[in-house]
Amino acid sequence: MVCRKAFTLIEVMVAVMIVSVVVSAMIALRGNSSNLLMHIQKNAKTIQYASFLPWSKESGPGVFATNLYRLSNGVEMDDGLRRQLKAILIKIQYKNEHDYDINNTTFEVGKTTLKNKNFQISLQRIIQK
Repeated sequence: MVCRKAFTLIEVMVAVMIVSVVVSAMIALRGNSSNLLMHIQKNAKTIQYASFLPWSKESGPGVFATNLYRLSNGVEMDDGLRRQLKAILIKIQYKNEHDYDINNTTFEVGKTTLKNKNFQISLQRIIQK
């Protein structure tokens, strides 16, 4: 019997292949997770911008252009954020979809769309007339 003290060439090649498959899978997962994180951050920012709409007194039919700072009516913020919001120009479009009369109170259901070159989001709004 011969005592073996080293790996054969085939064993080394198989080990290298296994390690390379694992490393390439980890790199692919990291790339996908980075892409997902950027997408989630973009969506979160869009939702934050849309959250200014309830603070706004801007409503009514038609389309008008403004900046996000104007929508934030009276919300306290630091100067850096104020400058950022003033730089983001948006178009707001409101469309009345239905009017409902319940117990002598009229409710208007409409759709408000905020558009920018980087995002677009639509919100349903219910307004008591």
